[in-house]
Amino acid sequence: MKSNFHMSEIKNINISTKIYEKIEEKIKDPLVGCENVEEYIKLILEKALDIDSEESELTKSEEEKVEEKLRQLGYI
Repeated sequence: MKSNFHMSEIKNINISTKIYEKIEEKIKDPLVGCENVEEYIKLILEKALDIDSEESELTKSEEEKVEEKLRQLGYI
């Protein structure tokens, strides 16, 4: 059974500035595939809780970023 968490009511949480800044640094890497801190946290929580989410699938743009990074690293 698939959950529709993206349609659920939204709740706000607080995190430390230190954690927020670490996430900002992490998402600068195009392989991470997240454009903002909220998107990254949502992705990590969905993975940790083993929640299937259509939103967590790679977009065409994200796939192209991964391919480009692999090309730069000499893997393809």
